Amino acid sequence: ACTNVLLSVLYLDKGDCSVSLIYDSGDDVVRVPGRDPGAFKPGGEFRIGNTGAIKRHDFKLPDARFAQNLRNEGTDFRLVTNKDVDFVILGAFLQPVKKSMAAVKTRKMPL
Repeated sequence: ACTNVLLSVLYLDKGDCSVSLIYDSGDDVVRVPGRDPGAFKPGGEFRIGNTGAIKRHDFKLPDARFAQNLRNEGTDFRLVTNKDVDFVILGAFLQPVKKSMAAVKTRKMPL
């Protein structure tokens, strides 16, 4: 079953690169040979700007399946950088979304 979720990533803004999300979705249009439909769906990206600050980026995932379908020992999502940098993740948080994605309200997370 697919679920609307908000994936929030708390990270250290250190380095100069892009970070992309790939996740396990219920989207039958996404096809990767040898995998179930929906695996390895791109979920968006953001840039790290080297400010040294702790920041948060939210990914809206309207069709998350999270059935331990990706490679790497059954992970449900992965974050990939476009350069070889030490990307520091302080936390990743999932929040179910009960209404339309346009009406998502996020809570401020303490730093």
